[in-house]
Amino acid sequence: MRELEFLKYLGAIKKPANRTIPLLDIIKLNTGLSAIALPWKSPLDEVLDFHEHPDDLCAQFVQGVAFLHEHKVAHCDLNPKNVVVDTQHQQLFIIDFDLAEFVESEETMVEGWCGTPPWIAPEVGTKDGPQPRYSPILADRWACGRMVKHFVECTPHHARTRQDLAVFAEQLLHNDPRARPPLSTLKFNGVVRK
Repeated sequence: MRELEFLKYLGAIKKPANRTIPLLDIIKLNTGLSAIALPWKSPLDEVLDFHEHPDDLCAQFVQGVAFLHEHKVAHCDLNPKNVVVDTQHQQLFIIDFDLAEFVESEETMVEGWCGTPPWIAPEVGTKDGPQPRYSPILADRWACGRMVKHFVECTPHHARTRQDLAVFAEQLLHNDPRARPPLSTLKFNGVVRK
């Protein structure tokens, strides 16, 4: 079970920037398979309209993806359905590591279409098209830009740093994968990073 491998690896890294959903338990089933137990959290899109500081959640998301990349993991399926929020503690978590890849750096190349349309970087191609080689880290950066744009579009009445977030998203959505800056080099003005 691929997801379990990533949850164990990432869960062992105790850093504030780790926005990976914590693994609660592994349940061995009579069928010989295992089930993983994760805490229940609210889906991102159900929280955005009512969250007091959605731009803080956006910053947590970017911080979480940067953490994954720093620890040589590309998620490969960043989209709103793979982000949940603990509304009591105002914390965001990234979930669903079934398509994730261990990578050495942004230079690591893979091939094979994966992800959830329309959250897939252009260089990944299409399901029925040719299978180009691409960097999953750079593809994650594009998806991260698409997610930041989603935060802005879903919460225009809340975002304290809406213009900064829109510029940030556009940098990450660049068609040339090599022109997408590392997430750690981009800053949000006025956003508290937790």
